[in-house]
Amino acid sequence: MRVTLKDIVEKTGVSKSVVSMYLNKDPRVRLSEEKKQRIDAAVRELGYRPSLAACALRKGRSRMLGLVLGGITNAYFSHFAEACLKYAEDRGYQLLFALTSWNQEKERQCLENLIERQVDGILYTPHLSLEPDFCKRIQENRVPILLPCQKAENFLSVDANWQEVFDEMISFFTKCGYRKIACCIYVIDDISTFFQESCRKHGLEMLPLFVPDSGREQLFQKILEEKPDAVFIQNCQTVLQFLNWCRMQKCCCSSKIVTTYNFPVDFIDDPAIAGVIFENFYTFVKDSVNLLIDCIEAGGAHPLRKISQLRHFYRIEDFMRVKDQLIDTLEKAEGKMEK
Repeated sequence: MRVTLKDIVEKTGVSKSVVSMYLNKDPRVRLSEEKKQRIDAAVRELGYRPSLAACALRKGRSRMLGLVLGGITNAYFSHFAEACLKYAEDRGYQLLFALTSWNQEKERQCLENLIERQVDGILYTPHLSLEPDFCKRIQENRVPILLPCQKAENFLSVDANWQEVFDEMISFFTKCGYRKIACCIYVIDDISTFFQESCRKHGLEMLPLFVPDSGREQLFQKILEEKPDAVFIQNCQTVLQFLNWCRMQKCCCSSKIVTTYNFPVDFIDDPAIAGVIFENFYTFVKDSVNLLIDCIEAGGAHPLRKISQLRHFYRIEDFMRVKDQLIDTLEKAEGKMEK
């Protein structure tokens, strides 16, 4: 038989309203430590589990978040999913996953399914490219949607500092005497715009190279043919594939490479790497989850607080000196945050 709130009340002798407020972490509740311990002991002894459906009905919220990913085989997004799950649970929320398989046609289906399941908010990581009418209809459901990887009108987003970081990187290229700079991009978005603006400021030529979803040999061949002085490849796994492909082809890449690192497994020890853009990954994910939940708990209003995804550019020589202190696991990052 399911243990109910009434059983906790009978076991502790504390009123139902006070037990309910305490278990729901209501800041208005005033209890002695002895009564708190009595309730906690009864919950453990009886194995009490609150009814999520009843809580959702009472509060008008499901305490469920949706997380939309293109896929989870990519190391970045598997770490992103793990961190979101942890930080959502810290705030008392559960997570529902939905995968688009990098298929734009599935974007609509994923969003509709999550909204039908009455999630309180959605973290949406793929590039949002839905038609305006559908976006308007999604917004009318009043389910906050946060886009951690892009900016879009009327959606929550993370204020990324790509422009600042690219300015530092392009300044470094200029000092090295590089003139022709390639940027490997997946879609034309804010990142490519910021990169182009940084090149324009320094009078450098930007060569956009599109990264296909599969079969990247054509991209790799294009880099060798164009011979840019330097190339920015955002995904470090694509860099590794490129360097391995060059070795198999018995050819040498003359371009210097800058890429991003987030995790210990990302590091590539190769003389072609000239610089690194490092992301404070777990801080970024935690702040993103908290921003979405703050918006939910503010009744859908956008919080006044603004967050930034912290990125820093390092020359490879400088990065080598500090990488062991910078690159985190989830457990290591949590230890830093608690200090």
